[in-house]
Amino acid sequence: MVIVIFLVAVRLGHQGVMRKAEIAATGIAQTKNVRAAAPDEPMSVRVTGAVTHPGVKTLSAASLVEAITMCDGFSVSANPKKIEVLHHESNGSAKRVVVDVTRILKEEVADIKLERGDEIYVPEELY
Repeated sequence: MVIVIFLVAVRLGHQGVMRKAEIAATGIAQTKNVRAAAPDEPMSVRVTGAVTHPGVKTLSAASLVEAITMCDGFSVSANPKKIEVLHHESNGSAKRVVVDVTRILKEEVADIKLERGDEIYVPEELY
C-alpha cells in the first residue's frame, strides 16, 4: 500500500493527472471514516474546474475522492492542494472548505464526507 500511495503522489506531482483506475488502485475511495450513501438514495454533487469531465455526478459513497474519480481524475493543469468544497446549510448559508487532496491520498488525513448538493471546485495550478 505504501508503494502505491508513493506512486500516486509522484504521479500527481509530476503529471498532475490521475485517472479513475489509478485512484481506485490506491484503495483510498474505501478509506475508513467515509460514510456510504444508502443504495436507494443516490448522492449528487457538482464538480467544476480542472477535472477531466466536470459536471453533476451521482455517487454511491459520499467522499471527495470518489467525486473526483467520477470525473476521470484531474486535468493536467489541476491544483489538487487547493480544492474547494462548498456545502449548503439547511438555513440557507454556505460553508466553504479548502482541501489538500494529496494529503488524503497519502492517508495523512481522512477523506472528506460530502452531502447531497455539495459543490466541488478544482482550481488550476498557477505557474
